[in-house]
Amino acid sequence: MKAVTRKQRRLVKKYSDPSYSLLDERWRKQRNGYIWLIVLMNLFMFLTGFVFLIFYYQIKRSYQYAKELYEEGNTKKLLEMARWGGAFGNQSMGLYSRMFSIYALVDLKNADVAQILQERLHELRFYAKIIQKPYRYPLEVLAIKLDYSTPEQLLSKIDSVKETLEDTIPITKVYFVKKIPKGTKCMVSSLLVDIDEDDIIACPFCGNMAQREHLSGWLATNNHCPVCRRTIKIVDCPIVKIS
Repeated sequence: MKAVTRKQRRLVKKYSDPSYSLLDERWRKQRNGYIWLIVLMNLFMFLTGFVFLIFYYQIKRSYQYAKELYEEGNTKKLLEMARWGGAFGNQSMGLYSRMFSIYALVDLKNADVAQILQERLHELRFYAKIIQKPYRYPLEVLAIKLDYSTPEQLLSKIDSVKETLEDTIPITKVYFVKKIPKGTKCMVSSLLVDIDEDDIIACPFCGNMAQREHLSGWLATNNHCPVCRRTIKIVDCPIVKIS
């Protein structure tokens, strides 16, 4: 074969060499290809494992915080967390923080969490049972802990109590407090409240505070407290004063 181009001359020289082996050449290419593939796969697995490790520690922190609130008996904060974000959550770790807080409230035999679970199940009523299970299961456990035969009996009792409370809870015009804890935030805007500068009002049911203008804006499109979700009007919310 007469080589015409430089490439052809190079190939003729290479393949004519007695030491050249096509078998060895193909093996080297296959070996190098798989070595690179193994390296890339291991790198991918390492990075994936690292991401899941971070994810695990974030979930662990959510559990530890809920456990701390459980041991303190801080049902107010647990209930606030349990109401985060609707059925599917609205933040990366919000779903786990919310579920752990629900479990803690069940362990504390707090009947208020039954209403939250009922609301979540209502939102998921058109979904498969496997989607509803994370909320149905703690409701079943709570019913047993509170000596009810079924979750339906528990919910029926809570609904009757709720109707009674809505008729009897007095609405006051002024909510006197000894002091506002440092770091207290508006339940609507999450901004720090300043009773000397802002017009501060409170939910008549849960006592959480808000700047009047922010809560007015919230109630313009919602008919309930953003924390306890009880139905309120702006005129029902007492002004917060230092006693």
